[in-house]
Amino acid sequence: MASPLESPHVALRSVCDLSIDVVNRVPDGALRESPRSQESREVRSTSGGGGRSRADLLDDLSHDSVIVMANLTLLVNGVADCLQIAAARDNAVNTPALSSVLRPAMEVAGQVTWLFSDNIDGHERGRRYLIWRFSDLRHQRHVLGEFRPEADEEQAALKELDAEEQVLLDLAASAKWPARGSTMSARGDHQAAALLNRECSKPEPMPKINELVRLVTSSASVYSLLSVPSHGRRFGMLHDLEVRPSPHGRGKEDAQVGGFGVPPNLAIGLACLAVDTATRSVAGWNRLDSGRLHQRVIEVLRMAGIT
Repeated sequence: MASPLESPHVALRSVCDLSIDVVNRVPDGALRESPRSQESREVRSTSGGGGRSRADLLDDLSHDSVIVMANLTLLVNGVADCLQIAAARDNAVNTPALSSVLRPAMEVAGQVTWLFSDNIDGHERGRRYLIWRFSDLRHQRHVLGEFRPEADEEQAALKELDAEEQVLLDLAASAKWPARGSTMSARGDHQAAALLNRECSKPEPMPKINELVRLVTSSASVYSLLSVPSHGRRFGMLHDLEVRPSPHGRGKEDAQVGGFGVPPNLAIGLACLAVDTATRSVAGWNRLDSGRLHQRVIEVLRMAGIT
């Protein structure tokens, strides 16, 4: 049982360490009798071709999951940083900053949970992996479009994205799935590259971010609450505003602003949930034991007064 005297940031970092331990055991090849192995065998026997490529997509997804999970634990360690800074200063936790750091952790955990859902087969998982990659490419193009770099730098960056797009289009074609390359209309409207649905008529988008977060926590309000400080909403900045007489006198008043943010205990609980849900999704698909992590999460949630 975790000690009640254990610092919250130390407890949260221990959750991240256990997650890293699990993810580091993800094998290059599928373990026998794992869901990953079963799905790989299933997609390889696809009639009409494309089976080997679909199996390769599952391996690529597994390899990428290690990096994505490292990113998730990096973000959750950022939540721990906020708690540690407050403890070192003997000060109140900066809840707006805490919420802003927690939000991308919930987003990443939602993506991982969607990709490694145990309610889909290998064909759908491979498709989701490509949809995820195409979505990432689209956002990279949007980011590049916001900059005004030198012509040579811009062309070099565009060539990199074009090359990445061609790789994805080739992967889709090899798997026998329809995809559409990016195009530019005469008006300058950009149509992003995408994997098409099975009727070959419409792009298949990623779920909305709030829908992904709800895969981690069933509460519909969590993502909206976390977004308030991240977007600098007026009511969020004025939240917890308290006006007091100035100690300097002269009839003046001081305004003390706390800002909007989820309470530290709730943030700890959500951070633990993000790590636990995502890690167990990856572990289950690879037939890895994540029991120590889950037990530790329960201990930390009890410390935070969540359970």
